[in-house]
Amino acid sequence: MDEQVNELAELSLEDLAAILQSGDEKRVGAVLSSGKSTWSQVFRPHGEGTRNAGLVGYCGFLRAKRFEYDHALYHALVWNDAYCVPPLPREEVERTISRFWVTWAQGTIPDALPGITPAGAWEIWDWDRMLVEEQQLGAQQWLVDKVFAVGGLHYLSSPPGTGKTWVMLDLMRAALDGGQWLGEFDIPQTPVMYIDEEMGLRKLMSRLRRLGLKSGAGLTYTNRVGVRMDTMMDTKRVLDHCQATGTRLVLIDSLVRIHGLDESDNSQMRMLFERFKCLLEADIAVVIAHHDRKGGTAGGIAHEGMRGAAEIVAAADAAYSLSKVEKGQYRIQTTKGRLVGEDEQLDVTFEIADDGGQTYIRTVDKDARAAITAKAIQDELLQAIDGGQGLGINVLAKQLGKRKATLQDVLQQMLGDGLITSQRGPNASVLYYPRGMF
Repeated sequence: MDEQVNELAELSLEDLAAILQSGDEKRVGAVLSSGKSTWSQVFRPHGEGTRNAGLVGYCGFLRAKRFEYDHALYHALVWNDAYCVPPLPREEVERTISRFWVTWAQGTIPDALPGITPAGAWEIWDWDRMLVEEQQLGAQQWLVDKVFAVGGLHYLSSPPGTGKTWVMLDLMRAALDGGQWLGEFDIPQTPVMYIDEEMGLRKLMSRLRRLGLKSGAGLTYTNRVGVRMDTMMDTKRVLDHCQATGTRLVLIDSLVRIHGLDESDNSQMRMLFERFKCLLEADIAVVIAHHDRKGGTAGGIAHEGMRGAAEIVAAADAAYSLSKVEKGQYRIQTTKGRLVGEDEQLDVTFEIADDGGQTYIRTVDKDARAAITAKAIQDELLQAIDGGQGLGINVLAKQLGKRKATLQDVLQQMLGDGLITSQRGPNASVLYYPRGMF
């Protein structure tokens, strides 16, 4: 054993790094359990010739002890400031930590080593437990019905010049005032946090005034301060702030500015979105501005136009793509929507128009969409009541999965057009029948 310790004491930091990444459990275990001069080499001043090797050695120790990524990053940054002369750039420390956490295979360190706690057991639920958990979750809640979910992760993605920032700021305005987004979609008055890593305060204030924001009460803002959502420190600061202020909507501009990871790497993006879970689990809706690939998508899958790894869109509850239709008019459509049916997905045309010093953002195809929707519902209703049994509004709503208020409007129009007929049913209800039944 003494010979092994002496051997380890003679290792350079480069040799130490190679052992830590080798997967040789025996040698790695010896390194970690020796406690000899191996680690004392790390905790000493490092000049420009040994800074990187020292960082690699310390990262190996943190990885071997299975530190959480963000905790390891914090300790590595502290180590860098304390022992490196001069300190390495923050970006280099982040890249080194990220490389260890992504490329170093899990499971190469013996669980019996000091300081390592085995992972907790996970649960397997039976049907009864699933029903209990479902009841506790309750129905999906929405900030904007079928568009922005409470506790949901959403993207607004587009090429430059397609109104993405205007659309996000109009959402902020509508949420703060308690009004309509795009001049059509209701949103309750909601406190908003805007993490701005792109535009800056001067341009933001100008745009909010042009949009006619009535009051900034309920808005909190970070002005290009370098928020890093790939660290637990910053993510927790955002969470604590939201919980202290009652903020239910976080807007981020933009994805590329809030992390130091590789957007083309699925593993690193998965790690980034693990950080967002604490916000989503606190029922905070997150909307992130993102960029499309240059040239869009070559395939037929719309969300593949988003820049970066597939894990980015995989983590989202909803993704919306913006495109230019003609001068002043744009289209926003759902490219991924895991919480809604295909017939409920957003697909609208809107305009951004200036008038008298004000900027208005409003849909321009509401009537046309309403007519198409009404015709589709009419067809479903006619098919449902074709059997002649006489169905009431409650049965129809349940059978078709539609809101009663929506069906009621269409049914009244169908009665007026003579497409169906109705009779009084039990308990003053109204039953609907095919035309010609009476």
